Amino acid sequence: MNKRGTKWLGLGILLTLLVLTGFYIFSATIGPRYDHYYDSKMATGELANPISGMSISEAHERFNEDHVHYFLALLRVYNLHPATPGGDFPQFEIIVNEESYKVVVLSGSISVKRGKPNEKDIVIYTTQSEILSALQNPDSVSESFNSGALRIEYIADRSTLLYKGYDSVFSQYKRGITGNIIRSFT
Repeated sequence: MNKRGTKWLGLGILLTLLVLTGFYIFSATIGPRYDHYYDSKMATGELANPISGMSISEAHERFNEDHVHYFLALLRVYNLHPATPGGDFPQFEIIVNEESYKVVVLSGSISVKRGKPNEKDIVIYTTQSEILSALQNPDSVSESFNSGALRIEYIADRSTLLYKGYDSVFSQYKRGITGNIIRSFT
């Protein structure tokens, strides 16, 4: 093969690699969307707001995993997904006051249990009051990010977070996240 043919072959291989890499990044970061499914469940009452019909003091007394689950559904964390097909699914910790909850997202389903996860991508810090405020008025979440009452600590590396969809889930709070991230390299 002459020099000219080698040049075109190299350029063709490079172009193919760039297209494949772009396709992989696009498909890995987009992932499946479950918004319609959850919007429908909330509209029909199948996924009911746990503080409906309660006073705030009663909601504080009865606070449990259901409140955290509904809050995370409002944040749309159900759209998180594994970084690669068959890879590790998103799991993180949410600390409400001093209580830890383990959160696992698998195929659009959010599982919330008391306790700390063995591995985690992020940690969300907040209070019962902030969660209950969000359950009353979902628009207050942006204010919670901006005030620092709701903070995210990124544990996993940036590419893992990108591929699992954390950026797209929290993009609506970008301004708040930018000011309220605690960076950790563990």
